Amino acid sequence: MTQEVQQARHDRPSLPKLLWRYEEADYVTAYKARFIFYFSFACIAVVLVAMAYTLAIQLNNPDDPSPNLALLLSEAAAAALIAGIIGLLVRGRFALAAHGLILAALASIWTVIFLDRGHPITKLDSVAFVFAVLAMAPLLIRQRASVLVWLSLGNIAVLMAFLFFQRERLDLPAVAFYDYLADTTLALLFVCVAIYNTFSINRHALERLEQDIQRRIEVEAALRRSQEEARSLLQFKNEMLETAALWIHSLDTQGKVLTWNKAAERISGYSKEEVLGHDRVWTWLYPDPEYRQEALATVAAILSSDLRVENLETRILCKDGQTRFLSWNSNSLRGGSGAVVGTIALGADVTERRREQENRERLEAQVLQMQKMDSIGRLAGGVAHDFNNMLTAILGSAELALARLTPEDPNHARLMTIKHASESAAHLTRQLLAFSRKQVIAPKLLDLNEAIQRTSPLLQRMIGEQVRLQTDLGKDLPSVKLDPGQVEQIILNLAVNARDAMPEGGRLSLETSEAVLDETNVQNHSQTPPGRYVMLSVSDSGCGMSPEVLEHLFEPFFTTKGPGKGTGLGLATVYGAVKQNGGRIECHSEVGCGTTFRILFPVAHGAGESPSLPPSASTWPEGSETVLVVEDNPHVLAFAEAVLARQGYRTLLASSGEQALRISEAYEDPIHLVVTDVILPDINGRIVSERLKVQRPNIRVLFASGYSGDILSKSGVLEESIDLISKPFSALFLAQRVRDTLDRPL
Repeated sequence: MTQEVQQARHDRPSLPKLLWRYEEADYVTAYKARFIFYFSFACIAVVLVAMAYTLAIQLNNPDDPSPNLALLLSEAAAAALIAGIIGLLVRGRFALAAHGLILAALASIWTVIFLDRGHPITKLDSVAFVFAVLAMAPLLIRQRASVLVWLSLGNIAVLMAFLFFQRERLDLPAVAFYDYLADTTLALLFVCVAIYNTFSINRHALERLEQDIQRRIEVEAALRRSQEEARSLLQFKNEMLETAALWIHSLDTQGKVLTWNKAAERISGYSKEEVLGHDRVWTWLYPDPEYRQEALATVAAILSSDLRVENLETRILCKDGQTRFLSWNSNSLRGGSGAVVGTIALGADVTERRREQENRERLEAQVLQMQKMDSIGRLAGGVAHDFNNMLTAILGSAELALARLTPEDPNHARLMTIKHASESAAHLTRQLLAFSRKQVIAPKLLDLNEAIQRTSPLLQRMIGEQVRLQTDLGKDLPSVKLDPGQVEQIILNLAVNARDAMPEGGRLSLETSEAVLDETNVQNHSQTPPGRYVMLSVSDSGCGMSPEVLEHLFEPFFTTKGPGKGTGLGLATVYGAVKQNGGRIECHSEVGCGTTFRILFPVAHGAGESPSLPPSASTWPEGSETVLVVEDNPHVLAFAEAVLARQGYRTLLASSGEQALRISEAYEDPIHLVVTDVILPDINGRIVSERLKVQRPNIRVLFASGYSGDILSKSGVLEESIDLISKPFSALFLAQRVRDTLDRPL
């Protein structure tokens, strides 16, 4: 096809500038126009030569030396007429110029023949020019063959008229004259038939040639369109490849990079010049050999089995050291023979989406954790009231019975077992409430260093001699507002957890320091607002924990210890206590490298003395005041009456809030103190206390509860003006708290 188009380009004639109108004409017309143009100039030249020849002959003729002006003028007119025909041709009047040229040539020839003064025989020689013009007529006529017939017949008629007109001058016998006339006429008829058939054959051939040329032109135009479309398609492909937001690359069967678009450069940091033509880029992107082998195995599978990969996520190391995640869609590339020649892959950068997903999953996990804690809290709150009432009665009764026995008594050991079991059960209940943040706390301004120093002797005894205790306490730490009992609980539980992680001994370190979180580093501490904090760090050199264990570290009842060696509430209790005191706890651990817990407590705003922990006095304080006891559980009510009566107090007993109000209204003597349960069957203890203060403004109130909900506290924090004794409590602790409340100024 290309050769035909090139040949078609060579077939178009080169036209003179004057014939520019025929540049877009068909090939045959263009060729004939060029022939007429040059032939006309040739005719003018012939006429001019003939004029000069005629003039020379006439001047040298001794018989008639005068010039034949009529002949010269006719020849000059013929030259002018041919020049006019050239003008018509230049103006684009091809048909008129072609027919005019033939008629002008024939007319000029016959005019010369008729006007020539020479012998008729010499005139007849000029008839040869008629044959020549008629022979060239097919080259000049474009469409109509009938014109050739009429030209031939017309010239025959003119020839006969000329012969009959010159018959006398020819001086020929009749037979010779008619023989010459017949021969000349037959010759003209033969020329007529020949030129007619020549024209017909040439016309069909030229039409076929024109069709072929037209097809070549169409093929050339189609090829140009195809090439333009191919260039446009290639340009569009390249632009799409370079402007695509997706990472696009292609590889050959050896894994060498063939294409690498701008998105791949932007995401990976490696330019096209750095990666094309080799496979070293995969070592850069996947530095881990095992991970790289796994990723390249997918490419090998695509090449070998024509596998199509969709949404395959991989992790790459960019040139700037950042880790990014990409989701790949890839399939094989095939050549013209259908064989696999490589692969093409499109990668979407899903790093941000993955981070958002991780954040969403983390938030969902936090919500789930909160729901778990809330469920545990509801469960603990639901059973704590009744359970602690029962434990109070059991523990108190055992303690009163022990007070009447000597250690040598056989029942003394049994009662001690009951007492210890009750205390263990009470501790378990407190752990549940602490974890779920349902335990009522009484925060005080506290020096964390002093709290650790007071707890250190107990810690050393608890962790044993095999574990070395180290403390590194920061100087001039600001005060924190915490519940003293929960601080001790946090330290002891973390110490127990560290001791169990070091069965062969090791090191336990307690460190304190001040930490300031600003907007920059607060991102590393989720849900922790910027500000000043006191940090408590508890580290051990134990066996450490795996990532799987860390995921469930603070969940209730989760433990890695064997049966009977742990409840799974130790760290859950620490977590709940830290959160309830407004702190933040984090754990960092690796298998074989030990564990570090870091706790952040917000610095307290305001001044105040740091109170010491509750006194551990063992004396039984006495009194003679009147105490109103409000308790719906008859066993606890009887236990409280027995303790207070034993210590010399006058007691009034009520099993409901309404009954307590009626007793107060009917009792005429002073009532110095009301000890009331918080949760009562009719109205709660706080309402009872408020109504009693209306009746008796100087009455003091001591609340007793195993679980008070939000009746006495706001978000689990006890109001400073409220005195509370938590169930289960011992007889000694009840006596001490009653005495402390009565001695406190109003």
